[in-house]
Amino acid sequence: MIQADYGAAAVLITLGALIGKCSWTQIFILVTLEMVFYSLNIAIVKGILKAMDDGGGITVHLFGAYFGVISSFFFNGRRAVRDDERRAMFGYNSSTVAMVGTLFMFVYFPSFNSALLVGSARMRAIINTLLSISASTLVASFISNVHLGKFSF
Repeated sequence: MIQADYGAAAVLITLGALIGKCSWTQIFILVTLEMVFYSLNIAIVKGILKAMDDGGGITVHLFGAYFGVISSFFFNGRRAVRDDERRAMFGYNSSTVAMVGTLFMFVYFPSFNSALLVGSARMRAIINTLLSISASTLVASFISNVHLGKFSF
């Protein structure tokens, strides 16, 4: 189940690159293909290359990001930039979903990142993850304050 959870995370990372660019049918087909390539990626990285990727940096995050960028080339980029169907609109609902997602990640990501570890390695992964999430939140808030003169969420 943990590996399935990692696969779902790779899909979510990919979809971050494709927000507003494709329809639900295209997303369904894309996710189905991505799971095939994700399984192939796991077999290559862990089976052939024998790489240790306990937190999923290579097999989840890097794969999901590159798969999303490569997939975006298959969609009509000019039409997505024009956004005639208003899929990429920013508003109250999208801000609320982003905030709930951020809070969810604060709670969920340390255990996700350390799920395959044991003992002191698990504790180090949890502490490092919490420190990095907290530091990135503080820096983003500081930059927002400097850039806009106020906090912008």
